[in-house]
Amino acid sequence: MSEFILEIFSEEIPARMQKAACQALQDHFAQGLADHNLQFEHIKSVVTPRRLALCVQGLPVAQADTETERKGPAVDAPQQAIDGFLASVQLGLDQLEQRDLGKKGVFYFAKLQQKGLPTSEILAQLTTRFLQSYRWPKSMRWGNEEFTWVRPMHSLVALFAGEVLPVPAPHSFVSVGRTSYGHRFMAPEPFVVESWDQYQHALRDRYVVLDPAERTEMIADGYAKVAAEKGLALKESAQAHAAQVAGLVEWPVICTGQFDAAFLEIPAEVLTTSMWSHQFFTPLYTAEDILSNTFVFTANMAPTDGMAEIVAGNEAVLQARLQDAQFFWQTDLEASIEGWNDSLKNQTFHAKLGSVHERLTRFEKLAACIDVSSEPLKLACRYAKADLASEMVGEFPELQGVMGGYYLQAKGFDAAVCTAVSQQYSDQDQTDMVAVQMAVIERLETLSSFFAVGIQPTSSKDPFALRRAALGIIRLAVAHNLKLDFAALAKANYGALDVADKVDYAAYSADLNRFMVDRLRYFLKENYDYDVIESVLGSQWFVEGMDFARAAEACAVLTEDLRKAEGQALLQAFDRINGIFGSGVEGTVLDEALLQKPAEKNLLKQMMTAEIQVLSLMQEGKLAEALAALQPVLQPLENFFEEVLVNDPDLAVASSRRALLHRLRTLMLRFVNFSALVKK
Repeated sequence: MSEFILEIFSEEIPARMQKAACQALQDHFAQGLADHNLQFEHIKSVVTPRRLALCVQGLPVAQADTETERKGPAVDAPQQAIDGFLASVQLGLDQLEQRDLGKKGVFYFAKLQQKGLPTSEILAQLTTRFLQSYRWPKSMRWGNEEFTWVRPMHSLVALFAGEVLPVPAPHSFVSVGRTSYGHRFMAPEPFVVESWDQYQHALRDRYVVLDPAERTEMIADGYAKVAAEKGLALKESAQAHAAQVAGLVEWPVICTGQFDAAFLEIPAEVLTTSMWSHQFFTPLYTAEDILSNTFVFTANMAPTDGMAEIVAGNEAVLQARLQDAQFFWQTDLEASIEGWNDSLKNQTFHAKLGSVHERLTRFEKLAACIDVSSEPLKLACRYAKADLASEMVGEFPELQGVMGGYYLQAKGFDAAVCTAVSQQYSDQDQTDMVAVQMAVIERLETLSSFFAVGIQPTSSKDPFALRRAALGIIRLAVAHNLKLDFAALAKANYGALDVADKVDYAAYSADLNRFMVDRLRYFLKENYDYDVIESVLGSQWFVEGMDFARAAEACAVLTEDLRKAEGQALLQAFDRINGIFGSGVEGTVLDEALLQKPAEKNLLKQMMTAEIQVLSLMQEGKLAEALAALQPVLQPLENFFEEVLVNDPDLAVASSRRALLHRLRTLMLRFVNFSALVKK
């Protein structure tokens, strides 16, 4: 058994593209070898900023020889047909086998031997195919040639059983052989690749850690060690930081830096954004979860004169950025919130949807629909986008909303207003109901407004993240048990939208409702069966009000109930009633005076009691109790079916009995559409 080694050596691969490319390389060869019936013992792909590498171990030197059988013409067929068959299989007549197939007659058969291809030939083909077919999110050409790669490629190592494979160079600037290179600065000299183990050790000796998982662990452990030594702590995000930084370095060296403590007067989000988003520095925190002025970062080399110069250089870069941030902060504190709001009249939200300032008007309309008496919500809607005109958000757009909260706080606004503005973009971190309502309004206005002018997601494109907005509304409503009348809110926003290109309201409403139901179905299927979801989404109360929180609760209640014998009994009872109305319910009239038998009188009595309870409990939002209130009807119903003939010869009596059952069926359907449920 032999091993295959592939290394694609290039300029730095962007960190965000490395994982997908590494997995694609492994998948390509695993599938390709399987397609060629080549078994292997182990396959592993790795990536560093400058190389994609793969090792496949336990490969045979060639495919196994195969034998196939081919049926020919009958022995008494015309000679021309026999000669044609002999030519096609390239055999003589004496090499064919005659086989009696009974009534069909005697036929010629040929056994064909096919020699397996050399593994080296197949690997060379797979390598070339990957280089030609893999599509990076962004790629480039260099020189005057058509070949593209994420960054200019320098060399290709493709070895099988220690021999260089005949892979054609994809570009005239690319060398193919057994030569690789170590760290760009610390060991740039070439070396010869002989085996996978030797390749890994040679790279480590030349300051390259090949496995990204090992580099991530080195960085994460190094950060944790520094934090422990300094009596500080890391956030949970530090692990994700380590994984991202591992895509930037081949030889991780952990460094510690500090910035002037005077900058801590700036909001912590500004400091951490400056550190991580711009410099890939990871901040450290005190035991009280307060940002400290110490940070850690990873260098890609260890200079012989120590790390002092690298640390000083990085501290100087951060110092300059924080000075800019401090200037923006102080400048913004002197500005007028009202002035910022007025300037939003000149900021276009979308060509078809007017200015950002016009959005604020729609926000306030929606706020009045959700809670007309909430002054904090009204103010949050009025100033939700004011910080878009600030210096800080101009420099750090990812801090919009967060900075708005700080600026409103500095101006003396109520804490609820500041929190709602700060948390408007978050999907799950809202800390009070005003913040939840503000977050829903922000998403609902976006979604509704785009639908109102005919802009909807397609199967492949969603440039305005409308699917995410819809799921955000649903998640917020469910997580915080927020009772929303979505249809009414969507209608209010449509009415508040003063633009020229609005679509017809009926079409808008139908498309938007259909879209939201689809998103809700997607959200619910993570936890509930399909039939349960469809029974809830088909219920009258959901269709009329589209209450997402109530729909999720109904799925939970129904799922739990159907696990019990009582729930299955309720479903069976509905199926039995439903089967009676296959021909419709027209002409049925309930005349209580005609219901004389004890069983039907008792059923009517129990049903009327259940009606009062179920409708009251449904109105109060007590879904579990409402479902339980149907249980006392089941035994009277069973007695009714045993003792009463529904289709009585007296048509008036039959009509009353059918009307009684129809009324019970209608009551049950007030909870969910039982006809969509599957009996377990």
